[in-house]
Amino acid sequence: METKIKFFIMFVVLTCSSFTLYSQKCTYNKTTQIVSDGTGNLFKLESVKSSTIYGAVDFFVKNLDGKDLIYLKVDEYKDPQKVTDATPEGRMIFFKVTFLNNNTSAEINYYLRNKKVAEILYQAKLIVNGQLDVEAQNKFVIVNGNSFSKRRDEIYNNNTIIINNNTQLTPSGE
Repeated sequence: METKIKFFIMFVVLTCSSFTLYSQKCTYNKTTQIVSDGTGNLFKLESVKSSTIYGAVDFFVKNLDGKDLIYLKVDEYKDPQKVTDATPEGRMIFFKVTFLNNNTSAEINYYLRNKKVAEILYQAKLIVNGQLDVEAQNKFVIVNGNSFSKRRDEIYNNNTIIINNNTQLTPSGE
């Protein structure tokens, strides 16, 4: 019995210590828009007014030298399957995250708090030494995908139809 208790206590201590090692937090300064952690300043999360949704913001993620690395654009659609008391129109709001080094993109939920956006980018380890980490970027794209756009296209049936009309017109009377 004593062995089980010792094992349980050891398990709890190790589990808690591993969470603290891997859950290093970032901070977001509203005034400077700088994201930092215990090691120093990491990147700037610059908010700009959205041209898509009134009152919402888009973001440019910049390195500390001011170079644009990532663009987060807010977008929306209405999904009849998501109608609830909280969202009577089924309004789905999301960020399209575009990596400016190669134009790849992924989509994530929309968050009202800038700090939450900063935390998501920080936890993904996208920016290392002021540059995009390509491996982390590829993982982010694979993990998050573009499910919002795919669903919107399904709802609105955005299929491209190509019509190939090879009929030649001839002058009348020939």
